[in-house]
Amino acid sequence: MTCSVLVGGGWGDEGKGKCITYLCHNDKPNIIARAGVGPNAGHSVEFNGEKYGLR
Repeated sequence: MTCSVLVGGGWGDEGKGKCITYLCHNDKPNIIARAGVGPNAGHSVEFNGEKYGLR
């Protein structure tokens, strides 16, 4: 099984979301995980037409 890991060391928009979107559309992964979210990070995920807010 192959594994792709995207790591960002800077603050703000580094383009990680765009890279992940590209990888997801091309590689069709079975599992996608996000880790290391800080207390001020507000992100959302859309899955099967439903939007989930992450904090």
